[in-house]
Amino acid sequence: MSLKKIAELSGSSPATVSRVLNHPDYQCQDPAMTDKIRKIAHELHYCPNPNARGLKLSGSLDNRRKPHFTFDILLARFDTLDKDPFFAELFRCIETEFRQKNYVAGQIQNIPDIAQAGNRPTKADGLMILGKCPASMADTLKRRYQGVVAIDRNPMEYKMDEVTCNGSKAAHMAVEHLISLGHTAIAYIGDCNIEARYMGYYDCLMTHKIPLAYDYIIPTNQTREYGYRDFYEMKSRSRSP
Repeated sequence: MSLKKIAELSGSSPATVSRVLNHPDYQCQDPAMTDKIRKIAHELHYCPNPNARGLKLSGSLDNRRKPHFTFDILLARFDTLDKDPFFAELFRCIETEFRQKNYVAGQIQNIPDIAQAGNRPTKADGLMILGKCPASMADTLKRRYQGVVAIDRNPMEYKMDEVTCNGSKAAHMAVEHLISLGHTAIAYIGDCNIEARYMGYYDCLMTHKIPLAYDYIIPTNQTREYGYRDFYEMKSRSRSP
């Protein structure tokens, strides 16, 4: 499947398709077009021609002989990527990396899909888990797929390869940056129940001896809808630093 065909089906140009598929941060003037191009490419299992890529990269035999692998994706937190901006952006980066290595993102599944499949064999070479899946499902996944990699904000400790984000350190760095700009009235919107990012926020304030102002803390569900709502609620508060 060529860029030209994806351009034809999406109503855009091959150059635009190339920019969208090869640069995860690129956005068309119409965001809907970006999503449309990515959706078509995924549905058609688009993968760059390894021979053409090899010739473009100085004809390297290493590039032309790269193996072709397919990896299924398991959405462990939500049933669609539309409901989780964090993992939606991460998935765009994964797809871009896959194409550069001549790999393909296979089926996008959720927890009920895996439960229904049971131990049925799969054609995919491996599985990438986005988010935390139930512990009871870990052994089933490892039996069904040759390789499993989990990507989440916190370790799952299911005896599988994991890529994790240190939420506490990330929040600490963010608050440290705001303090370096001269800010001292720093708000927090998010989960406060044993949440690593909240602990990082709290720890950084304490390190700099900045009193914790509970007026600036809004516990909320970690979704786009609640984030927007509570952000504007915070803006409406009239408390001086």
